[in-house]
Formats: sequence, structure tokens, C-alpha cells
Amino acid sequence: MINQADVKKAVKDYVKSKGVTGIRFVKVTLNRGSGTSVHISLYLDKPIELTFFNGLIDELSKRYGLRSWLIYAPHGRLIRLSATST
Repeated sequence: MINQADVKKAVKDYVKSKGVTGIRFVKVTLNRGSGTSVHISLYLDKPIELTFFNGLIDELSKRYGLRSWLIYAPHGRLIRLSATST
């Protein structure tokens, strides 16, 4: 079972472990249904290398069984990663 607080902590721990300083805040929301949809919003203060997002997606996929990742930028500094779990 995926827990919203656990996902947020995992994201923050990953950010800290990689030494990334350009993220102002992290927001995680879950939508439960036939599977669980996870939305992770990262508000950026400055550009971040794409390899950071690849590593974050790999880490969360392994830990929580997430798949079918989508990336969306609803406005200038926000990046939203969305995935589903079976």
C-alpha cells in the first residue's frame, strides 16, 4: 500500500542524497481507484539535469511498483510527474 507521506519522504531523501538545491517544495497527491495514481509536483527555482528525474523515477518505480510515468509542466517552474500502480 502506497502512503503519501512515505512517497514525499522518499522524494525529499533522494533530492538530498543527490545534493540538488534548486527545488523549493515537493507536493505528493494520491488518487485511489482500480490502481493508485501518484502525482509528484516539484517547484523548481533553477534548471535541473534530466538525469535527476530519470534517477528519481527509477527509485520510485522500484520502491513502490509505479509504472506508466508522465511528465507535465502546468506552468513556468512546476514539474509534475505522474505514475500508476497496480
